[in-house]
Amino acid sequence: METHRLIGSAKDIRTFLQRKTMEARVALSVRSANLAVDRAFRIRQGIPVEKVAVYSSAAMELTFMVISYTFTGATLAHIPPAPVVTASIIEPEPVVVPGPGVTPELPDVRPDETIPEPASENEAKEEKSSEPEVTASIDFSTLPKPSFTLPVPNSRALYTLVVDKYRKEVFVLEENRDNYRIVSKYPASLGSVPGDKQVSGDNKTPEGVYHVTKVSRPPRLPDKYGPMAFVLNYPNKVDIKQGKTGHGIWIHGSGLGTKTDNTEGCVEVNDLNIKELGEFMEVGTPVFIFPEKFKIPIINNTVQKNLVRPDTLYSLKENRNLMAGIIKPDGVD
Repeated sequence: METHRLIGSAKDIRTFLQRKTMEARVALSVRSANLAVDRAFRIRQGIPVEKVAVYSSAAMELTFMVISYTFTGATLAHIPPAPVVTASIIEPEPVVVPGPGVTPELPDVRPDETIPEPASENEAKEEKSSEPEVTASIDFSTLPKPSFTLPVPNSRALYTLVVDKYRKEVFVLEENRDNYRIVSKYPASLGSVPGDKQVSGDNKTPEGVYHVTKVSRPPRLPDKYGPMAFVLNYPNKVDIKQGKTGHGIWIHGSGLGTKTDNTEGCVEVNDLNIKELGEFMEVGTPVFIFPEKFKIPIINNTVQKNLVRPDTLYSLKENRNLMAGIIKPDGVD
């Protein structure tokens, strides 16, 4: 009798593993197909051969997905359903209510033991979120206009990159009708010296509006920059008019795996994140690097549209003393 039970249990386990294996194969096929289609639709530039290759890959992924669904459906039809496990209901013990004049017994608490007090409402809110969200938008149109004429940005890129030097984070933004939605964000390391870059070798990260001019990868990319680097057009026309010098400002990996280190002025994310960031970046992608004492206000995972503008950013740079009146550097969002 025990032998038959063991054989039956082994069959049930094998059936369960077969079912889970097939479900995992189908899920993997669906995910691969979705990623391939997303990459195909994301291509805005490039030679026709590259687009044909990506679309062909997407078609092969979809075909494999259909075959997997068909095979799974045919196979699972012969697999008996999993055994039904029944559980016995445990009746709760009756609660004895003491009669009048009877003092209920209290749990024994030793002198050196204390019962923790419940957290107050304010403490609970602080534990839930150490960074309060903005509940109202800020009118950046009241800022004085920059003292110089800014070039009109002309980009067909799908995404916009914002570097928040205060948080030391990189935001990937997608433009909506009313605002910019934060698609993804990554921790970043900046120049080892704080402030806006002025001259070559000052180890500062520049602040301004730039765009990607080139995407570099190994073997031409040195190992210390990780698997990918995005070259920025520093110094731009505004920097040159202001007499700034230097070159070679990139957004790149670290060459340290999941770690990062201070840079000589570049923006560095770890090797894993730079690969994911590469899914959103292309030549021409706008890059806004905000002043380090300005904490970008975030409202429900979005950024105001009138903030991600060249005139707003450069106005903040010229009027640093006004930033505290718009938003406090200590992060009162």
